[in-house]
Amino acid sequence: MKNDIQNMKLIFIFLLLNGSISYAQNRISEEETSQQNPKDCPSPNPSQFLDVCNAIWNTSYATTAGFGYTYQEKIWEIACAKPSVDSFEIAKAKIQKMWLKNRENFRCFNFPTSIATDKNITKFSLESGVPGFILEAIKRYNLDMNFKDPADNKTIMDYIKDRQEVMLKQPPIDQAKIDEYEKIYNILKNKGAKHAKDL
Repeated sequence: MKNDIQNMKLIFIFLLLNGSISYAQNRISEEETSQQNPKDCPSPNPSQFLDVCNAIWNTSYATTAGFGYTYQEKIWEIACAKPSVDSFEIAKAKIQKMWLKNRENFRCFNFPTSIATDKNITKFSLESGVPGFILEAIKRYNLDMNFKDPADNKTIMDYIKDRQEVMLKQPPIDQAKIDEYEKIYNILKNKGAKHAKDL
């Protein structure tokens, strides 16, 4: 009787370990497939771009574990990055690929109360009161900012300096906002971002 119980325990442990190994193998297989086939991800459509812009403009908390805000979830979504499957490094590579392919088209249209309406999402996020998007883009995902926005033919570096000049001429001067611009400008500069004239 004791031997039977012992054998049953051993069988149970074997099945449990086998199941865990199979799960791990399947997870690795899914991740490898996800990494090997980034080309399968279609370019975001205008509605999906707008969803990200709306999520920045109307800040809301994320519902997926590991994310703070909805716009973070949506960035992963349009890059076909899967929180339950992809490691951060794989997701980062997918987001970089999506960005390089679509950055000129990633604009936030029809926000009439924003001075950056119709411009690139990097400029739009600066004026939304939630600069988290551009800071994450630079520091977390290392997105390349060296491109001209079709809306004004200027880079984000040009835009920041233009805005600082305008604000210094329009009293009352919002020094906190000017300082925020300067902080982000310096981060961009340290990451290799350039003005349009230098591209």
